[in-house]
Amino acid sequence: MQNWGSYLTRVNTLCNLNIQPQNYQSLISVKEGEDLLGGEDPKVVLVGTSNSFRNKGAEESFGAALRYEMQRDVTNAGIEGGGPYSSIESYLLSDSFRTNPAKVLIWEMDSSYNLHYSLPQLIPSVKGSCKAPVQRLDGLPSQIRVTAPLRPNDYLMVSLSDSSIRSVPLQVTNASGSTSTMTLTHTPKSTAGPIFYGEVQTDVKEVKLSLPDSTGKVRIDVCRG
Repeated sequence: MQNWGSYLTRVNTLCNLNIQPQNYQSLISVKEGEDLLGGEDPKVVLVGTSNSFRNKGAEESFGAALRYEMQRDVTNAGIEGGGPYSSIESYLLSDSFRTNPAKVLIWEMDSSYNLHYSLPQLIPSVKGSCKAPVQRLDGLPSQIRVTAPLRPNDYLMVSLSDSSIRSVPLQVTNASGSTSTMTLTHTPKSTAGPIFYGEVQTDVKEVKLSLPDSTGKVRIDVCRG
């Protein structure tokens, strides 16, 4: 089969070249018998971009290549057109991850993606809810005021009653008294429910919600990192 590649047209135009399509071999993975772990469920999960999962020609993907090279089953949790974050966010906030997490999680992405804004939300998503919150608040947004001192790597778990909300802006006051906005988001194609995690990067003395009371009731748990 032939593939023109994602950047072929751009490279040909900018560099005044005439690169021809490349031939490649399409791999179709079929599970036959036991895998390399002797029949044990390896629990390898793949998340990533459209390179990992495509509804059209799904077997012509990184997921199929992984199955072939590793000779074991790989659960493909990629989301087509979801970029690098939709699938990992959906998986980390899923019941499947909480009850039966993968032993190996492979995150495929382009090296050009900036993780600076996503990791403070993804890292606490892995940790999940804390058994003994430093502070727990329930009520309408105007009634929510986190006053427990937060240190770097401490995090908030925000649970909303309105599942349609995909963004939670927080007004953060750090130890020096200056304020900033930290926004917790779900990507457009994420299947995550109305639960958001956010890790603080500096010493914080107060956090307020910047949502209208029409949003409905909110719960915030303050967790140590």
